[in-house]
Amino acid sequence: MSHNFTLEKKFLAGLPVQGYRYIGMLGPKKKFVKMLDALRADEVPEDVYQQAAAAYAPIGLQLGAEGPAEIALAVCAEILAVRKQMAPKHLKDIEGPIHKHVLG
Repeated sequence: MSHNFTLEKKFLAGLPVQGYRYIGMLGPKKKFVKMLDALRADEVPEDVYQQAAAAYAPIGLQLGAEGPAEIALAVCAEILAVRKQMAPKHLKDIEGPIHKHVLG
């Protein structure tokens, strides 16, 4: 995204409603809430609003990330967790096999 609130709002409102599995936005949650309020005020269609409201914002998992490389890792980890439909857990807390066995 950019540092331009109006441009980001326009982009978010302009996404075709297609049931995306992942839309993420950088930046503070307060900014995202303000953007949702602005979309409501603009009276965007309800399906557009709901898609925007479902975005992961702020983007990334809480890993204590600092700096670009660690933030990128937190973002990638969140995308993978969503893609695999998994709630992040520590492997040490999982009992039994940690991988699904696939028979070929």
